[in-house]
Amino acid sequence: MTSKGALRQQRYRERRRNERDGMTPSPASLAPSPVAQVTHLLSALCDAIENVEPMHVVEASDPIALIGLAGDAELCSAWLGAVATLAGAAVKRGRPG
Repeated sequence: MTSKGALRQQRYRERRRNERDGMTPSPASLAPSPVAQVTHLLSALCDAIENVEPMHVVEASDPIALIGLAGDAELCSAWLGAVATLAGAAVKRGRPG
């Protein structure tokens, strides 16, 4: 009789051997693309901030965190502005996405 640990180890070795031989995709190849990750995170961000006032976020931050918060918000604002402009132009051209 084989212990559970030995069975797990055997399955792990078989999975690694199959990945090496190209028989199954590796977990890295199954990871979502950066574009898919950004799209998902933007949707989650919109859900998270839907009912939160910006002033509450500022008031809840300590003075040191405010420096990082300001920088992050500035970067996101500029980046999202570019996305909004490009997406709006693509929709007007009749080529969304």
